[in-house]
Amino acid sequence: MIVFSVVCLVLLCIFYVIKALPILIIPIGIWFSAVYLGEHYVIDVLAGIAYSTLAFFLAEKLISLESKSSTPSPPILILTDNH
Repeated sequence: MIVFSVVCLVLLCIFYVIKALPILIIPIGIWFSAVYLGEHYVIDVLAGIAYSTLAFFLAEKLISLESKSSTPSPPILILTDNH
């Protein structure tokens, strides 16, 4: 749940910089409740935030590199025997 809230927050901040600030309440509430209810330590939450943010940007970088380096394949010629 912590990772999902971070990914949503990162996406919102990328596309809607100013409009995403009020939405920040939701992930902060999730992080606080995870620590307050004793499900996670603070270091767990911070590690989850760092891990998910790094994974998001790494995936974005790999996807952009893959789309730049891939060349379109030539069309396939299908030969049929019509008698």
